[in-house]
Amino acid sequence: MPQSNVSRLERESDMLLSTLRNYIDAIGGNLSISVEFPNKPPVRLNLLSDLVE
Repeated sequence: MPQSNVSRLERESDMLLSTLRNYIDAIGGNLSISVEFPNKPPVRLNLLSDLVE
């Protein structure tokens, strides 16, 4: 990925999760998202369908 694209991504205030995941993967990281509800343990999401019980 060219440096100009990296700079553009770093300035974004709103981006798709898939774009963020690809960016983090490219720099050697791993994106994880968790959701917290009152009186329930946190739910780690891989897909939005993970919220459906």
